[in-house]
Amino acid sequence: MMAVPRLAWDGTLASLPPEWPEDPLPDIRNHVTQRREKIIVVDDDPMGVQASFNVTVLMDWSLDTLVDDFRFNTRPTFIVANTRGMSAATAKRTVDEIAHNVANAARMIEHPLVIIGRGDSTLRGHYFEESKSLAAGMNLENAPLVLAPFFFEGGRVTIDDIHYVVEDNELIPAGQSEFAKDATFGYSKSRLQEWVAEKTLGAIKPDEVCSISLDTIRKGGPRAVMEALCSLQPNSMCITNAVTMRDIQVVALGSIRAEEKGHHAVWKTAASFINARAGIGSADLIQPAILDLPQDRGGLIIVGSHTPRTNRQLECLLNLCDVSPVEIDIDKLLSNDQELTSVLRSINRNLRAGVDTVIFTSRRLVTSDSKEKNLLLSAQISDKLALILQEVYRPKYMIVKGGMTSYDIATKSLRAKGALALGQILPGIPIWQLDAESSAPGMTFIPFPGNQGTVTSLSDLLTILK
Repeated sequence: MMAVPRLAWDGTLASLPPEWPEDPLPDIRNHVTQRREKIIVVDDDPMGVQASFNVTVLMDWSLDTLVDDFRFNTRPTFIVANTRGMSAATAKRTVDEIAHNVANAARMIEHPLVIIGRGDSTLRGHYFEESKSLAAGMNLENAPLVLAPFFFEGGRVTIDDIHYVVEDNELIPAGQSEFAKDATFGYSKSRLQEWVAEKTLGAIKPDEVCSISLDTIRKGGPRAVMEALCSLQPNSMCITNAVTMRDIQVVALGSIRAEEKGHHAVWKTAASFINARAGIGSADLIQPAILDLPQDRGGLIIVGSHTPRTNRQLECLLNLCDVSPVEIDIDKLLSNDQELTSVLRSINRNLRAGVDTVIFTSRRLVTSDSKEKNLLLSAQISDKLALILQEVYRPKYMIVKGGMTSYDIATKSLRAKGALALGQILPGIPIWQLDAESSAPGMTFIPFPGNQGTVTSLSDLLTILK
């Protein structure tokens, strides 16, 4: 089979049919408001809020916490399950528990509920195991599954059923991108029907996966999308194309219209669909002036991600910015080497002296002979780093590169159970304020996705926060 070719972004965009002319957002907002819907997003790492603003983040999904959230909070809520750092079996059990508690909380408060599964826009994660758990929790075991990996801010688009990463005016098929080489969640296919077959080990055949085309979205609008969704068979799988926010908003309104007719699907999506389904429009980037950052201490940057993009960003940061670098050897980290205690003292001296400090694990990627062992090793490294940083002096701000590392630092180092996601500080890069229960209440915390940003984004961020 021939490889999927790379395409020029500008030329491809010009060749597509024009967008649907009517703005779907007013109708979506009216529906959400009139129904008093509570939108819950079960997120496989802390990055699902990367396109949203003024939404709640929870790292605690106990029934009492969820009941309070349903009762007192009208904003969409992202529950960070962190399942991308777990084995498939553990991820499934975790989502089972979350879905069960969410459904019970909704029944107790008698609140209309919408649950969406958020996954990686570059197709990494336990897509299918988690979706089955969500379906069971929503009492939709036989419902079709719809995949929507489109992510506008990150340059992830789906055209003719092929998922692309946009870089330097080029459409790179996702299966040829650096993210497809992930040690745990790697893949080779870019056409989503073939990707589904690959990730399900052939249990689902490519010709068993249908799609909602750009022609359907742009020429037929929400009604045509509704009709396509209503025609889906039980236990079927569908993928949706999208290139712009208007496309995914049309899909979202079509999904609402299908639900109104009693046709429900389980949705596993990237961040942009969630904004569309919640009726969230665009917002300006967050300006540092509103953050009221303390000026008597240094900022702290923690780099755990090992994607090639992160490595390039770290190299650029060390070359361009006035930061104190602290490299932590992974072997010493895993062996609880006493040298790490002195490293912590050095970090704290820097922060008290107002010196911005970047901590990074050695860039040598440690892998094993199986995906399960790779996950376990990554989790051990992230956990050890988080334990060391429990005693860190409160910095001016904290930037954490990588999903698993962000989760562990937030929950284990800073003991946060929740946060308010203010918006984006750079495109696709969210900014949080930690909750009052954390060890650093109100602190500015930036979970920086490992697959996001340009080469200079990390150094740009430090310049912005000066």
